[in-house]
Amino acid sequence: MTRTVLISTMLAGLLVAAAAHAVEPADKLKSDIEATCAAYEKTDVMIPMRDGVRLHTEIYRRKDQTGSTAILMNRTPYGIDSATYPCTPTLTTGLQPLRDDGYIVVFQDIRGRFKSEGSFEMLGPLRHLTDPKATDESTDAWDTVDWLVKNVPDNNGKVGVTGVSYGGWTSMMAGIDAHPAVAAVSPQASPIDTWIGDDFWRNGAFRLNYGFEYTGAMELSKTMEPFAFDETDSYAWYLKQGALKNFDTRIIGGRSRFWSEMMQHQTHDGYWSGRNFTRELRNVRVPVLSTAGWWDAEDFYGPLQISKGLGSNGTLVVGPWTHGSWNSAYAENKRGIAPLDFGADTGAYWRQEIQRSFLAHYLLGKPAPDLPRALSFRTGVNQWMRYDAWPPKPTQGVQSLALGCDGTIALNAPPATKPCRASYVSDPANPVPYLSRPFGPFYGGRGVDKTYRSRWPSWEAQDQRFAANRPDTLLFTSPPLTEQFVLTGEAELTLHVTTTGTDGDFIVKLIDIYPPTDPEHWEMAGYQLMLDHVVQPGRYLEGNAAPKKMQPGRVYEVKFHFTGNDHAFLPGHRIALQVQSTLFPVIARNPQTYVDNIFEARDSDFRPAKIEIVFGPGQANRLALPRN
Repeated sequence: MTRTVLISTMLAGLLVAAAAHAVEPADKLKSDIEATCAAYEKTDVMIPMRDGVRLHTEIYRRKDQTGSTAILMNRTPYGIDSATYPCTPTLTTGLQPLRDDGYIVVFQDIRGRFKSEGSFEMLGPLRHLTDPKATDESTDAWDTVDWLVKNVPDNNGKVGVTGVSYGGWTSMMAGIDAHPAVAAVSPQASPIDTWIGDDFWRNGAFRLNYGFEYTGAMELSKTMEPFAFDETDSYAWYLKQGALKNFDTRIIGGRSRFWSEMMQHQTHDGYWSGRNFTRELRNVRVPVLSTAGWWDAEDFYGPLQISKGLGSNGTLVVGPWTHGSWNSAYAENKRGIAPLDFGADTGAYWRQEIQRSFLAHYLLGKPAPDLPRALSFRTGVNQWMRYDAWPPKPTQGVQSLALGCDGTIALNAPPATKPCRASYVSDPANPVPYLSRPFGPFYGGRGVDKTYRSRWPSWEAQDQRFAANRPDTLLFTSPPLTEQFVLTGEAELTLHVTTTGTDGDFIVKLIDIYPPTDPEHWEMAGYQLMLDHVVQPGRYLEGNAAPKKMQPGRVYEVKFHFTGNDHAFLPGHRIALQVQSTLFPVIARNPQTYVDNIFEARDSDFRPAKIEIVFGPGQANRLALPRN
């Protein structure tokens, strides 16, 4: 492919990092957008909210529309205008094949973004549920829907709400305490708790490159311009900046409201719990189609938690996708995540057979789709699986695998009883990278290399061998399997650890190691495919409410809870774990010297620490895998 176009987040309705997925010959995409624009007429309006703030809205109806039809709405912080085309390109890139069903399509800049009035607040709390005079994204959605059904001609009184990532979150806000006209919502990759498992944190470990680059684009640039890096190697650039506090003093300078709030709220306090809408899911009374991707590097946790909280009115779909890639009709690789091949265009299946049928039933009165409570793509064997709930009850129980001090994982053996230790030294001056170096910023496309294509969207699916052989990483592996081993549900790992520091992060990766030879697919020989990873800061081992100093030499029992998997380890493959203490710059370096607030750590606080996995009586290190 010699001519390509990077579909921006604004166009695709995805987070910034997802943009690199959508690649198509420029002439083909251009002609498709022009044809779509010619088929629709646009109305540009400013819709008033209950507090007088007006939100910029574009309303599209097909020129050949006859009779009444439903409204399909998308509310986004990424901007709906196009300087190139007479209609928003999202009408083409983000709505295939929904355009063929004749919806009236509505796009809106959310409060405080682009042409909308008011003040923007990143993922703000649901204030109206306790203060009837307050506004939030739920009330803005309610007011918008109310205006649309009363003022847009030929609508049938039904509204569906869709969106990916931040747009998935605004979709959920529209479904909580929903307007009576809202008949269905399709939130995709919606965050639910950005401190526990989405976007900005992982169990209180700050996600540095995402937090810095994303908040910078959202709050430091009116046009969402990415930060201009002066080095091609993102790892080297972030390491050069030093402690977290330097990012504010040297670059941000208090100009980002959200960055400042994160600095002030490093624990899981009321600020973060107030933005977790799990308890408000009981107020969702409309059908919900929640979509997730197994290798979503941003918001995999949220959709699964949303599904758990919704009960019978929610359907969960999880496929072999990166962040939002299921919605990318113009993706370069439609069958997988290179070099992984899943045997079919699973994104097209989701768009055509799942979301299209779901919306057509609830908005247009078409036949009900045959959807279970949870529809999961089982990787390894490339099969769609149907479940009555997620996670499903393991049909073969939970198998406990014992880790050995010699780096083994035993499927059918008792835990080690002879005391021994496996160790590594974690040095913040030489952290484990999250990708093989060199790699650029996750946003991509600006700075010293303006042609750069980000490797961020697919990093979780990339070969982990670059980290496995480092001296600051422990690798535990099973023997080659003699029969298929299916993991379905939420795995759990128990490790007994000690450190010479007073703080530290403990990071584990669950991995499928492919056979060492594969004549037909040489690029997969020995491939180490990460299925999930968990980060557990030592400062929160005794609770999220307040950090606590670790005691050097004390043995801590650490529980790692994986988010979820549906994967078949095939014969000849090996089940593996990587254990490390850094994942840079995805996770900000822990100084390994306790400080009350890591945003206040000084460069001198960062010190090496020896980490040991302790084996012996009463200290069994085990991997528990639910089997199906």
